Amino acid sequence: AARRLASFVDPRIDKSRAHLGARLESFVGALSASNSAAIGSAVESLIGFGPGLTPSGDDVVVGALCAYARLNQRAAFPAVFLAHHTHRLLERTSLVSAHILWMAIEGQHAEPAATVVDAAVGGDDAVFFTRSMATLLNTGATSGADLFVGIAAAFEAMARSRPLR
Repeated sequence: AARRLASFVDPRIDKSRAHLGARLESFVGALSASNSAAIGSAVESLIGFGPGLTPSGDDVVVGALCAYARLNQRAAFPAVFLAHHTHRLLERTSLVSAHILWMAIEGQHAEPAATVVDAAVGGDDAVFFTRSMATLLNTGATSGADLFVGIAAAFEAMARSRPLR
């Protein structure tokens, strides 16, 4: 599923990744290491970053929370740390975005994001996956691409991480 997400090409996704730059790499690295302090720093750099009612960084965090929730990984250390640090930083963003972040912490996600996660892990139906991606990417001005980047970041972090022994 991580490879399937990584292979999807769209200029809006490339623009989002470029805009987020090192913040995104730090986020993925922190999640894959399951390091609470590093996740806290990465989330701090993302929350409130970017223009709009739902800044790009907030959408990335929402996308990652969605991926962990849809894969029943909310109790995994990276997801727990992500929810904790996001919760403590809610006041750093707009009221609209804080509400969406809070809902994501509680496990409630926008249907287009949840559908993309489900389609990525759901098998070989390329048409359904492509339609799901189109719906997500057409969400808001940049929110869809930013949500996708967050989803892909969580999948990449899960693929990079090593099981605890």
